[in-house]
Amino acid sequence: SSIGLAYILNKQGKEAEAVIISPEAIKQTEKDIISHMQDIALPRLISEKTLAKNDIALVDHNDPDESFGALGLKMKPVLCVDHHQDVGYSMDKKIIKKVGSACTLIVQIAREENILFTENIAEALVFGILSDTSGLKSKKTSQEDKDMIAYLYDTYDISKDIDTITSLVVLDTDIDGMTIQELLNLSLKEYNNDQIGIASLEVLDDDYKLRLDEILEHGWKTKYPLYIFLILKLHTSESIVYYFDKKYHCFPEVKNFNTLISRGQDLVPEILKKTEFLN
Repeated sequence: SSIGLAYILNKQGKEAEAVIISPEAIKQTEKDIISHMQDIALPRLISEKTLAKNDIALVDHNDPDESFGALGLKMKPVLCVDHHQDVGYSMDKKIIKKVGSACTLIVQIAREENILFTENIAEALVFGILSDTSGLKSKKTSQEDKDMIAYLYDTYDISKDIDTITSLVVLDTDIDGMTIQELLNLSLKEYNNDQIGIASLEVLDDDYKLRLDEILEHGWKTKYPLYIFLILKLHTSESIVYYFDKKYHCFPEVKNFNTLISRGQDLVPEILKKTEFLN
């Protein structure tokens, strides 16, 4: 989505570049997925000093603490394009809409502005939408996500079909060789001034149950007053949420959903609302 937004801004005559500000930002799994895209290179890593000298546009998040704020920088973004809950941070312009993927919003902007992507960026955006929506099967999948996928296939020569790309982006996590700490830190995001940690595991079978006792034991030993472990069962389109609530005492030990829920759109708003007055 950041590569797509930078392309749009450049076409509008605004010099822009997608960048990485943390060497840990892109995991090996993501590098493997990018390697399947046509001629897409990772954005370059820039220094905090370089970042501070430029205007910032946020993509796929609207909380600066998830990016430049974590470096101690206090800056007002000039633009934000995101599909998560608005945390209320002041910005010059926000485009925040509840869809399944930020890439969907990028495609919509380009379409409205009559901007055509290069074929490789168009295909990368297909990868992004299908990744975010678990192949359009996630609960957070909107009609707009489906419409923009159809538009991309109708407008561009996408070299891989939907099923092929879905098989590349929806991966069964190999948890057998992971330490329990690696497992508990899978796709971990922090909220509420690092008081809440939410990890997420996607699986294509029930083999995760072989590690479940470890997860249930060590989930109580994390540094977070509230730690949450989300399991997305892609093979059955179900979700299980385990709560390790050492502070707020208002969450069940486990909650089951008969759909693939979204951490950002389903879990986080509910959790922040419940804990707002309990800090």
